[in-house]
Amino acid sequence: MEKSQLQTGKSIVRNVFYGFLTWILPLGLSFVATREIIKALGTEDYGIYALVLGFIGYSFNFSIGRAITKYIAEYRINGEVEKIKEVISATFYLNIAVGVIVIGIFIGFSRFFVTDVFEIETAAQNKAIYGLYLASLIIFISMLSQVFSAVMQGIHRFDVYSKIYNFNSFALLAGNLILALYGYGLLTLLVWNVVVSFLSCVIFAVYAKRLLPEFGISLKFGREILQTVLKYSSGIIGYQVLSNLLLLFERGWVTRKLGAESLTYYVVPMSLSLYIHGFVSSLLLVVFPLASEMKNDTEKLLRLYTKATKIVCMTVVFLATSLIVESYYFL
Repeated sequence: MEKSQLQTGKSIVRNVFYGFLTWILPLGLSFVATREIIKALGTEDYGIYALVLGFIGYSFNFSIGRAITKYIAEYRINGEVEKIKEVISATFYLNIAVGVIVIGIFIGFSRFFVTDVFEIETAAQNKAIYGLYLASLIIFISMLSQVFSAVMQGIHRFDVYSKIYNFNSFALLAGNLILALYGYGLLTLLVWNVVVSFLSCVIFAVYAKRLLPEFGISLKFGREILQTVLKYSSGIIGYQVLSNLLLLFERGWVTRKLGAESLTYYVVPMSLSLYIHGFVSSLLLVVFPLASEMKNDTEKLLRLYTKATKIVCMTVVFLATSLIVESYYFL
């Protein structure tokens, strides 16, 4: 029993380390890439680029698939593996449905966002509109990708997840940097984002099928499974709708009052806070499937959440204090 617990402890530490790699490796390159991309695009075009990326980051593409992580871990520990294919299928089609709605919203309202909400200068309006079109495609692909990446987390294969995620981050940042240095504009950079997102989605899908014997996508899933996924995902969808409304207000106000160029100076410092958020999230990736497995053991679950909360508080205080003290150096 003690040996088993020791192996479990080692596995958790190893998975935390892999989660950490999904943050630290892209961060190092992003510090170099962001500065050079701003110089290459100019502050106005980078402001529009950041605006488009904001929609991608705040939208529905990063969280709905968590239902898969939760229920794969839960069903495997309870011996209900026959339900795994159903929950994957239900989540997959739910993501497609929400993704199609997102594309429809972007196509229908992009011009309104650009001209009336953000009041971007006339000369830059068309590329901003096309940028939002590309953003909707990236969101759609990312929503499909999260179905397969969630499988990696649910079966505790954070090593595979980390490698694919780092490939995605490195290819994205390196490609954007090279394209910007060679004089390509923001739309080309966004097209490259589409390409890399698609490649990552395919790779995640291949490994999900290879590593999870119960993996499959079918139209045959019970109404109860669909209701379970919808119930779990409804809160996630709700807070992301609110996040998008906040984004429209926040970025819209800055762009309308101060211009796209000033948005660059607003977004770059804020990215430091997002790095802290990403760091904490990378460390806690392992907590989510563990919590699902400990669902019926409240004592272990309490210890898990207590330790995780202490780690988060200590990490956030240290990093926030460091950024406050060294803010001039970072900027």
